[in-house]
Amino acid sequence: MTSSANLFATVGAPFTYPNEIFIAQSRAKGSAFGMVGFGLGSFVCNMISPYLFASIGYNALFMFGGLSFFVGVVCYFFMPETANKSLEDIDHLFD
Repeated sequence: MTSSANLFATVGAPFTYPNEIFIAQSRAKGSAFGMVGFGLGSFVCNMISPYLFASIGYNALFMFGGLSFFVGVVCYFFMPETANKSLEDIDHLFD
């Protein structure tokens, strides 16, 4: 259950959210920036994790958990809900 929730949250969002919030003229570039951000974030996380666990041990999990909580709060307050809205309504959210 946790694995499927993690897969949806971390892999689903960079693929779907940019496609919903950008207008048609810039949707491809917006999706590309989302994918680049996802790739860079994954790269940095995978590169620093071994050193982080070697230096501070299991406390790195608390750091990752705190960072995930912070990002969740930022997303809740700064990313508008797009469910059951037309593309025109979503376009007006970002005007």
